Amino acid sequence: MSEIQYKILVVEDDENIVYLIHHYFSKIDQRCYVISHESNLKGAEAFLEKEKVDVVLLDLFLPDSSDYKETVRHINSCFDGPIVVLTSLSDKNLAKNLISQGVEDYICKDSLNEEILIRTLRYSIERYRRNYQIKQAEKRCNYSGRFFG
Repeated sequence: MSEIQYKILVVEDDENIVYLIHHYFSKIDQRCYVISHESNLKGAEAFLEKEKVDVVLLDLFLPDSSDYKETVRHINSCFDGPIVVLTSLSDKNLAKNLISQGVEDYICKDSLNEEILIRTLRYSIERYRRNYQIKQAEKRCNYSGRFFG
C-alpha cells in the first residue's frame, strides 16, 4: 500500500523557522512529505514555474516584497493551490483579509508546533481538493443542464 505524498514549498527567509519546520517533518514518516524551500518571492515564483506542489507555506514579509498583499498576489498568480500563511502577527483583521485574498489558512509563528503545522497543511490540501472537485461537478451540471434543462 503506497502512502499519499504531499509536496510542500516553504517560502520563508528566517532560517530558524525553516530549520524548525524541517525538524518537525523529520520526526514523522518522511516518505509522506517532500519539503522544498525558497527564501524570497522571486525564488518561489521560479520554483513554482518548474515544479508542482500541493501547498505553499508562505511567510508574509519577504525581503523582496513590499507588503503582504503583494506577496499573496504574486503566489496566487503562479500557483493554483492552497496557500497557508506563516506569520508573526496574530491579528484577526489580517486573517480575514488573507482569507478574502484566497489564502486557505494561516499559522502564527508563536503557536507553531509539529501538530498544528502538519494538521493545518494536510487539512488545507484536502479542503482545497474537495472544493475543487465540487466546483468541477457544478461546472459539469451547469454544462449538461444547458442541453437537458
